Amino acid sequence: RILYLADRNILVDQSILQDFAPLEKTIYKVDFSDKECLNNIGSHEVNFALYHQMVGQNDEEHFRQIPAGYFDLIIVDECHRAVTPKTKRIIENAFRNTLWYGFTGTPRFADKVGLDGNPYEVHGDYVRTTDGLYGPLGLTADKEAGVKSCLHRYTIKEAIHDQAVLGFKVEHLGPKNVKDKDGEDFNEDLSQYDTEQHRLEVLNVILNKCNQNCFRSCTKICDNLTYKCRIANATYNQFQILH
Repeated sequence: RILYLADRNILVDQSILQDFAPLEKTIYKVDFSDKECLNNIGSHEVNFALYHQMVGQNDEEHFRQIPAGYFDLIIVDECHRAVTPKTKRIIENAFRNTLWYGFTGTPRFADKVGLDGNPYEVHGDYVRTTDGLYGPLGLTADKEAGVKSCLHRYTIKEAIHDQAVLGFKVEHLGPKNVKDKDGEDFNEDLSQYDTEQHRLEVLNVILNKCNQNCFRSCTKICDNLTYKCRIANATYNQFQILH
């Protein structure tokens, strides 16, 4: 008995119609305004629900109408945001001995990992990171090296190969094939990229040289000079902010 949680209708509907389509006869989309809701939950093996449906707009905790320990498995889509640490603990207490799976492309890390870090705010003893909520994360599955790993990884390389996302088009605007006296790759001076001339060169590539296949839908509107100027100004301002 599975509960699939998400925080947006489009995520629930997309999963029902696509990934879980073969299970159509076993699926119910939870709606507590439906008088037959609890009966429908009990007669379907896979229940899809919005987080807000389960919790309630005013924290009514509708999920408590479901028998304790009912679900065997809870899947959380976009788990870095869909269920807060506080709510997860409350639901876990209601459905004990339930296995949780969290899916996300943007996990919450602690500040100390060398990334920017985006943990939940400090609130009592609640866990602040994705690995704390759903299990250890890792960039490799090298158990012998003692590196912990998430259950499954779907990398940007795989997504590009599957055409799930657009690939990259690299335009190198710096010195090319520069070697030092020993023939090794030259550790170039990055300050050359922090100039107005370089930013203008980047803008030129974005507006005039990018692969039109990537921007097919906006080719016509981008031919408009006024529109190009607005884009250029906005992009240039963004460069200045980043600087």
